[in-house]
Amino acid sequence: MFVVVLVNVWRGLPFFAITLLAGLVAIPRELYEAAEVDGAGAVRRFWHITLPLVTPVLGVVILFSAIFTLSDFNIVYVLTKGGPMNMTPPLRHLLLHPRPAGRRDRTGRRRVAASCSRSCWRWCSCSCA
Repeated sequence: MFVVVLVNVWRGLPFFAITLLAGLVAIPRELYEAAEVDGAGAVRRFWHITLPLVTPVLGVVILFSAIFTLSDFNIVYVLTKGGPMNMTPPLRHLLLHPRPAGRRDRTGRRRVAASCSRSCWRWCSCSCA
């Protein structure tokens, strides 16, 4: 799972870095000069000027990051193929293929009386796998 997180960060880093850079460039230089004249140090300038003015951009970056991560299917499939015992299926698969009804056996997996008619034998946690 660490590799999936690492690849996802590697894939999204350029877009998010450029977006944050655009937010930082949009801050007027005069605000930093006025704070420096007033005697504010680097830490105080960051907390009282940079962070409040970049907060909307950070909100957009975090929102896009969550949307891209939850909607991505290819990275998880290519790296894990569902992982050990189908423990890492992407959110899209869980929404499209709900768990079948049936009784649970000792391992916690569900048993189905009829065979599964879906063609999701790699991702499905039912007895057709």
